[in-house]
Amino acid sequence: MNLSAGCGFDYIKGLVETLTPMGRKRLYDISFLTERGRIEMEYDRQEDLKEMAANPDKVVSIISRFRDISATLENLAAGAVLDDVELFEIKSFAIWNEKLRERLGDCPGWMRLLDLSTVIDLLDPEKTGLESFYISDLFDGSLPELRRKIAQCQRSDDPHDRERAADLLEMNARVESKVRARLSKELEGFSDTLSLSLNRVGDIDLTLAKAILNERLKLARPSIVEDAFSFEGLFNPEVASVLSEKNKEFQSYSLSLRRLALVIGGNMTGKSLFLRTLALAQTMFQHGFFVPAKEASLTPYDRIVYYSGDHQSFENGLSSFAGEVEFLKEAVGIVSRGERGLFLFDEIGKNTNPLEGPAFLLAAMEYLGRGNGCRAVFSSHYEEALENREIQMLMVRGLDHEKLAGRERRDISFYIDHTVQEIDEFCGFPREGTVIARLLGMDDDFLKLVEKHLWRKE
Repeated sequence: MNLSAGCGFDYIKGLVETLTPMGRKRLYDISFLTERGRIEMEYDRQEDLKEMAANPDKVVSIISRFRDISATLENLAAGAVLDDVELFEIKSFAIWNEKLRERLGDCPGWMRLLDLSTVIDLLDPEKTGLESFYISDLFDGSLPELRRKIAQCQRSDDPHDRERAADLLEMNARVESKVRARLSKELEGFSDTLSLSLNRVGDIDLTLAKAILNERLKLARPSIVEDAFSFEGLFNPEVASVLSEKNKEFQSYSLSLRRLALVIGGNMTGKSLFLRTLALAQTMFQHGFFVPAKEASLTPYDRIVYYSGDHQSFENGLSSFAGEVEFLKEAVGIVSRGERGLFLFDEIGKNTNPLEGPAFLLAAMEYLGRGNGCRAVFSSHYEEALENREIQMLMVRGLDHEKLAGRERRDISFYIDHTVQEIDEFCGFPREGTVIARLLGMDDDFLKLVEKHLWRKE
């Protein structure tokens, strides 16, 4: 089970423009990092390439020329005789390795490529500097005369010369086979060096792509602080991009969350987006990405459990409530095992009946709050959630009534303030459903019936 699926991390990975098969494979296999040192190392590497990321054209034209020669290197390490295509791949790689090594100059050790000029000399005796490979006359002293005789016989009209040409071609093939065997044997000693350079090219490619993404999206390197979860100017890149296309701006979040927090607010005010953005930032952080914020202080966890509703249950073929239970089981297991966990639950308990739903929410808040080194953030419409007096209460401001007082008819998003702020006292859940429905064009007679039933409840 992918416990942070649906937070938008796939969208972020889709923006990472790697240039080589090795870089793409590293992106596909990217690891979830739980140790501070590993995350800091990824960040330091991106800082190493920050200047290059601001002007990438100098290296992009070189990096994009590398091919994945891992299969050829496996054959080489196994002692196989390489064919002309494989020898071409090694020669091409060595040539571009030297070009990139020269372009990088004096660089940090993690990206320092090894000298492969000897490999080039071995495969390019004519010193052409070209990627193409063929068995030239310089590889064996017998080849020039042998090939001269072949050409002479092939031009002759004498049937005997044509028969002789076939024999000479067979001799030429045997000599070429010996050359390939000799080259393969000599190259075998460079197998580890070639593999190390191949891996470093992949590392450079992915790290540069991440550094370029930092510039493009204005991502920030977070501070890694024990038991911290705070942001200044946190935003969601995917949603911000959509809004930008409509000439709108994403309303960022700036706040610090305690170990147990509850987010409340009216429908369509952005509680779910807030939790999703928190999950995305933590997921990016623990995969070695900078985060979408001006500033952030974060701590790594062993696991992230993000439950965002029906789409995750649907993907797993479960009912909505069964999906909630599956994710709760994962979170409870993390607490019971004494692991560090970040839990983000959007409207837990909403998919069962009104009596049991609040009970599941309260139990989740109480149980998950026990975990040392754990943090839990919930969103809910249940007023019962406020029974937990130790919880940090956050509220999305919601409808801006000053804007509503205006006569101008605008898109509904114009009237909603998505600011998330901490509140000291709870004054009741916002009842903005009828106002929002009216803004969405709902029939006024129908809404009067809704209001009549609300008055009866009060």
